[in-house]
Amino acid sequence: MRPWPHLIVALAAAALLTACSGEEPGTASPAPTEQTRAPSSTSRTSQTADLPANGAPGVADPLNIDHFLGAPCDTITSAQMEEYFGSGVEQKQRTNASTGPECTWFRDDGNARAGVAVTFPQVTDQGLSALYGHRDDYAYFEELDPVADYPAVAYDGVDSRDEGQCAVRVGTSDEATVDITIYLSRQALGTVDPCDAAHEVATAVIGNIKARN
Repeated sequence: MRPWPHLIVALAAAALLTACSGEEPGTASPAPTEQTRAPSSTSRTSQTADLPANGAPGVADPLNIDHFLGAPCDTITSAQMEEYFGSGVEQKQRTNASTGPECTWFRDDGNARAGVAVTFPQVTDQGLSALYGHRDDYAYFEELDPVADYPAVAYDGVDSRDEGQCAVRVGTSDEATVDITIYLSRQALGTVDPCDAAHEVATAVIGNIKARN
């Protein structure tokens, strides 16, 4: 694991993202046409039976994420967080967030904030298939190397990679996913690819989920 003690997004960039998307920093901006409500229980069985769909890769070894829906901050250990961001990280857990259970970690650094967010999207039970179905609606959508053998995509409704933000979604099963969003510091802009950083943090997250399976 590579230590990145300055993965900090400029506060102004985070504030701008919030103003544009209307969401807390740490949640990838949804495409306008993305499904915003999970299917009803009467239709869920037939829909999930047809997964994966829309060209999405299948998940051969599904992970049980039930524990993390109630404790999303368990996805990154204190030791890992200190290795990535150094000391003084503020942790905030929201199990009832509108898009799904999430944990955010930020570190104040003068006029900037350190940032990573882990979210378990609950707006659909179609897993990566829902994302692939609307791939053309996103500002960017790039398939990545698997994260610890699990399929991954970098995406967002607003392309803020030049400002040091990248969201990576990993399929934990054909029906479920986890999002990892990274915010870089001004110091890291131009020297660290935010999607590479998000991919590496995602590897730690999936490793910790695997450890509880």
